Amino acid sequence: MARRPPYRRFVHRHRRRCPSRLAETALVVFILYLVLRKKPKKPLELTPKDVDELIAEWRPQPLVPALTREEKLLLERETVVESFVSATQLKVALGRG
Repeated sequence: MARRPPYRRFVHRHRRRCPSRLAETALVVFILYLVLRKKPKKPLELTPKDVDELIAEWRPQPLVPALTREEKLLLERETVVESFVSATQLKVALGRG
């Protein structure tokens, strides 16, 4: 049988002697991890003036690229539903131009 690393031998022997101790040990290790880990930094607090400046500077990016000349021509020839009254009554406009 291959030799286990020391920590695995310790856990194996300890688990056989007292199974509840393994759970307690895991809980203590977890609590130590929570206590000793790095705390997250507080978010930057913005004043109302800063918020107003950021909003004034913001320019939205277009969601889709601008239509090409060919796409505009194709779009003018498409059927467009202007309103929906019911499943049998549609107000349709043929072409926009």
